[in-house]
Amino acid sequence: MHPDKSIQSGLRRSIYIWLTFSQMFVLLATPVSCSVTIDDSVEYHCSTHKHCGAGWLCVCPLGSDGGGVCKPSAAVSGTGASRMDGDNACLTPASSEFDDVDVTVISPKDVLAADSHEIREDMDDIGGDADNVEDTSIDDTFDSTLDVSFDVKHSPCEVDKDCDDDLECTVDICSEEAVCVHTANSAKCYPGPVCWGSYCDITEGCVLSPLDGDFCDDGNPCTVDDQCNRGRCVGTQVVCPDDDNPCTAAVCDGLSGCNQAPVDNEPCEDGEPCTFPDLCDGGECKPGAPVSCDDTNPCTIDDCAMGVGCSYVPTTGPCDDKNLCTVNDACSGALCVGGSPKNCDDGEECTKDTCDPVKGCLHANLGQVCDDGNECTTATCSNGVCKLVATIVCNDGNACTVDSCDPKVGCQYVATSAPCDDDNPCTTGDFCAATMCLPGKVPLSCDDNNPCTEDSCSTLVGCTFLKLIGNACNDGNECTTGDKCTWTSGTCTGTDIVCDDNNPCTTDSCEAVVGCTYLKLTGKACIDGNACTTGDTCTSGTCSGAAVVCNDNNPCTADSCYIASGCSYSNVALPCSDGSVCTTGDKCASGSCSGAAVVCNDTNPCTADSCDPKVGCQYTPISVACNDNNPCTVGDICAAKTCTSGKVPLNCDDGNPCTTDSCDPPIGCVHLSLSGPQCDDGDSCTAGDSCVSGSCEPGTPVEKPGCGADAPKPVCELFGAAGATVDCPLLLAAASADDPLCTGLQFTLQYNFSKVQLVNFFDEACFTGIGCFPVAVTGAGAFPLSTGHSVSIGPQQIVNWNKQVACSAASPCANDATCINGGCEGTGGFGGVVIINLTSTAVPISEAVVDAGGNLTGDPQFMIVRFTLSQTIDAATPEVLLFGSSVGADASSETLEVVVDNQLIISSKQ
Repeated sequence: MHPDKSIQSGLRRSIYIWLTFSQMFVLLATPVSCSVTIDDSVEYHCSTHKHCGAGWLCVCPLGSDGGGVCKPSAAVSGTGASRMDGDNACLTPASSEFDDVDVTVISPKDVLAADSHEIREDMDDIGGDADNVEDTSIDDTFDSTLDVSFDVKHSPCEVDKDCDDDLECTVDICSEEAVCVHTANSAKCYPGPVCWGSYCDITEGCVLSPLDGDFCDDGNPCTVDDQCNRGRCVGTQVVCPDDDNPCTAAVCDGLSGCNQAPVDNEPCEDGEPCTFPDLCDGGECKPGAPVSCDDTNPCTIDDCAMGVGCSYVPTTGPCDDKNLCTVNDACSGALCVGGSPKNCDDGEECTKDTCDPVKGCLHANLGQVCDDGNECTTATCSNGVCKLVATIVCNDGNACTVDSCDPKVGCQYVATSAPCDDDNPCTTGDFCAATMCLPGKVPLSCDDNNPCTEDSCSTLVGCTFLKLIGNACNDGNECTTGDKCTWTSGTCTGTDIVCDDNNPCTTDSCEAVVGCTYLKLTGKACIDGNACTTGDTCTSGTCSGAAVVCNDNNPCTADSCYIASGCSYSNVALPCSDGSVCTTGDKCASGSCSGAAVVCNDTNPCTADSCDPKVGCQYTPISVACNDNNPCTVGDICAAKTCTSGKVPLNCDDGNPCTTDSCDPPIGCVHLSLSGPQCDDGDSCTAGDSCVSGSCEPGTPVEKPGCGADAPKPVCELFGAAGATVDCPLLLAAASADDPLCTGLQFTLQYNFSKVQLVNFFDEACFTGIGCFPVAVTGAGAFPLSTGHSVSIGPQQIVNWNKQVACSAASPCANDATCINGGCEGTGGFGGVVIINLTSTAVPISEAVVDAGGNLTGDPQFMIVRFTLSQTIDAATPEVLLFGSSVGADASSETLEVVVDNQLIISSKQ
């Protein structure tokens, strides 16, 4: 096999053939067959049947000299719609752009057995002569060139023509031994389309293979650095430069490349101070509405000059200085100056007149007595006005005078001869004479016409009527009986007669002169006792009604009426119609007419399917989310009964810097692996990380605090602005529910004192009625932890933590740090912490546990370490607090192993 040099790189990436030298020897003697793996959902181009695989044919239109498309054999056999002349179905590829085709190596096969071809191999002499075997050579640089050649002999033959194998790319000769030799010559193969190579296969002829990594041109001015990727030319999107015009945006189209597209309705500045707001229109900044220069000052003339802006020129004339206690205000020097004081006198004696600059004239009410000029009234001040309080009543208590009042002179009393009362109840006709009341001439009559009283007159009380008890009498009323005098009323009273003929159509009453009467009624509502009548009314004293019509308008009942109970409706089982076209097969059941519901479904997700009882199925367009079956669009929405593609393309960014992300409408997001570009593997202990086959691989290790297998581990990252206070919570948990909880803990902390300064160690203390707040757990007045544990530190003074760690030959640095000029290199900020509860040694520092699923349960925080930042520290390059040598203990004082995992301190059994 002699692959073309121009496609060897693509073959290596697509086929992935890995051969040992022993496999090479077999390859020399056994032809290798390649076939194409076909994906039913993709249309593949071809030039021969061999490009399509088993069960498929390469089909091209009749009369066409172009390439074809792979079709299933059953779909095209016998149709006559295509030209298929043997292996050479089509003369040239139909398109210069092929879809993805994976070429896979099939196990070797004996392709010459059927023709009695002989393959003779000499394993002892690779590259030399052997009986009936042509010289076979192996390129020493096989891994980079994939250049393997071998010859196959046919026998017998006399001339070269006898050896024609019908393959256009093989050199066929008859050897001196009179056997056919076929040598592959890839140079005779037609050139492949963009990103495809062509090589000669000694059994199949010219075969296409996709290229990978070669430079190409995808014809799109919006991409650069185009390279072949699995047979496709793929480029990197161009970043178009901005032209600094706020009314244009840099865009790229597939025809003209980068250009500046106009932006509309965005704010801009046209340079003219007399317009606002200026807006972009058609790529230009268009002036907005004229600016208002009104300074609300009536003493200036306001104007806006083009290119200059607002101006305010002082003027003269009347104005308002907003002081309600001045009048005739006038402009002076662009200011409104107040005029003369305002006169607030209202002429009322009941008000005190003043003036307020904001409220104006004020008239305070006075509460004194005043004179309204009328002798017949009294008056006082009310709400600032002299108002009438009361009218004087002139009355001398003498019924024989006429009392009056004159507004000018006051009360007047004039004698009269009018009737009067001399205070003797037994006289009548009393009269006035010379302002005196005299008795009348006729005595008072005390007859009350009551047979049950004895009548007389007393000068003290007048007429008296002595009640008679039990005397028979006649009250003159035919509606009473048993009349007699009663003590309670002193009158002749009898018992009322009851007048009732039990007829609802008469009005029963009693008249004092004639006794009981029964008036016949007509038109009055009544009840005749028959449930089959309705609207019962009285007619000339008789109750009757109209016959009830028993009809429930239900075709599923039989209607009847009974005198005692009224209408009756019995269910019947009959065909019926419920009046709705949305049901079918209507029939009566349990007194109701119903049918099976008609199903309205047009299978269109962009319509709301419903049924109108009058007109039937309705399919109403709706605007809802839908799927246009294009995975590269999002926000698809229904419009006019059709699912339209969303305007926002699918975001295929997988967040991996080692892939090129794009979207292919048939399959959706495509993430092509990259090798070579720089990346960040998230480990600050490596540098120079790079992409390898789509993954970010770590670079060279970095020597710094926290890096290395034996180095202290970071429990916190510190960053922020200079002077900021930063808290680092310390978290502690048991490794599992089976591991004992940590009851005592000893550890060291290390940090860069030149960038961060330790403040102290804190915990949260809570007090009833006050609340919770941080308290120091070391130093003077220290609180124990909330669990009762005391915290001891060394050095005991915080100031001694914030300096470089001293060292000497006798006292070397911890963690293998180098001692330089008496100080440990890379240190600065170092000390130890011991946490223990002496009174209750079995109490855990933290109840938190890592469960079987790796989840943290309980509250792991037991203490806070507080720092201040000596300088600004970027979050991208934070300073770390390192957790060094450490040991824990459980309730039985057994030693526990303590490690740091992702900023969590975890204790477990040794």
